Amino acid sequence: MFVLPFSNIRKEDIAGTGGKGANLGELVAAGLPVPDGFVIDTVAYSHFVAASAIQAPLLALAAQVRADDPASVEKISLQIQALFHVGALPDDLAAAIRAAYEALPAQ
Repeated sequence: MFVLPFSNIRKEDIAGTGGKGANLGELVAAGLPVPDGFVIDTVAYSHFVAASAIQAPLLALAAQVRADDPASVEKISLQIQALFHVGALPDDLAAAIRAAYEALPAQ
């Protein structure tokens, strides 16, 4: 799926869309004035992580975090962020995001 328009999201979709995405879907369903938009779902996240082969390094870094050492949290979070920056966006995911964006009405 990768991309879901707000109009296709409900509160039951929170696991795949996050709280903000689910809330936006509920607002649209209630008829409130929400600008057109979409959510990139957790399937897309998993697809990116798998295609970039960063799952193992992510888990290894996360295991090093020590809750009693805020400096370690900061250090590890920067290393995790770097993994995402070098990851490659799969073509099918990029195409889905591009198509969703291009389908938005001009503002």
